[in-house]
Amino acid sequence: MLAHETATSTPDFRPTRFIDIASVMIGKLETLTPLREHHRSDLQAKYVQAAALPWGLHIEYGEADAFEVLQDDGKDIG
Repeated sequence: MLAHETATSTPDFRPTRFIDIASVMIGKLETLTPLREHHRSDLQAKYVQAAALPWGLHIEYGEADAFEVLQDDGKDIG
């Protein structure tokens, strides 16, 4: 089981898995489009892209999503 960083994540969020999302960023932004009507700054395109850049350092630059492993069943998740 994995936990994904959100706007309400605490400093205790300590990711160890990083997934390259550069190839799916446009789709991610399109998926979030309907949610933007709630006026949440963390769902705005620039914020989502900016949030992916620091985690990209863990995959040798790029855009990445970060996950904290809460439970590992031994299966490869990418």
